[in-house]
Order: sequence, then C-alpha cells, then structure tokens
Amino acid sequence: MTFRSPLCAPARAGNLVAVEVGPETYEVLTGISKTDYEHQLLELIRTVMMYTINESAPARSALRARGVVESVELVGEGLDRSIVMKFRLDEIPGVQCGSRSGIWPAEVPDGNFPTSPEDYADLWALGIVETVESTPTAYLLALDRDDDGVLWL
Repeated sequence: MTFRSPLCAPARAGNLVAVEVGPETYEVLTGISKTDYEHQLLELIRTVMMYTINESAPARSALRARGVVESVELVGEGLDRSIVMKFRLDEIPGVQCGSRSGIWPAEVPDGNFPTSPEDYADLWALGIVETVESTPTAYLLALDRDDDGVLWL
C-alpha cells in the first residue's frame, strides 16, 4: 500500500500498517488539537515516569526502576516538538540520564495499535526501563555523554 498524502507516512508494525500523521490531520481525526495533544502527552509521561522511576521502586523489577525523575518537558517548536526527560537511576550511579522522543508525526488511533497519549506514555516508560535492564551497567557507564554530562538513552 502506498500513501500519497504528504500528511501521512506509513510505519510498519508486524503485518499491519500504522499510519502516522501531522497535527492537523490528527486533530481532524480525533478532535484533539496539537497543543492539547502535546500537553496531555507531557502530563501523562510525567505522571507515568514518576511512578515508574522513583526511590521506592523495587530494584530491578520488570516495569519499574529505582531512581529519581529530575525533569520532563516539551522542547522544540512545530513538528520538531519533543518530550525530553532527565533522570537518575540507581542502576547507573552518579550519572544523569536523558531520553528524548519526537511527538510528530503521531499514529492515527485505529483500534489496532496503542496510539492514545495514555498508551504512548506507558510505552515510553516501558522502553526506558527495558533499555536499562537489558543493557549491562558497565556498558552504559562506558557510553559517551553530551557536553553537559548527560547519558542519552
């Protein structure tokens, strides 16, 4: 299947195709404006991450990590808008970690994929925890950091 619209770009997911769209098309399809979607996503990711990464989380659990979330914020403008989170994990002592994810294009909610802001926030949190738990600490500590000392995962 070929998509001709400049507003839509296909993304493969198993045997199904998830359609990613820009903010205008997303609003037409869902009734959620670009600003509302971005702010909902920001608040949901902040909430989910505060639960997922915290000082009382069990060490090395499948869905949580012990540490502290230092910030979750929106950065960039227009279609380059991203969610950026900085955090510290007991698994990687003495290191500030970061994760950045673009918001647009967003997947069209069609019932086949987890595409709501709530779904995306849960998947984002799971991805960070899985990355840390599946990567040896010694390897993470050896990775290069940016000029501010942040280890981007």
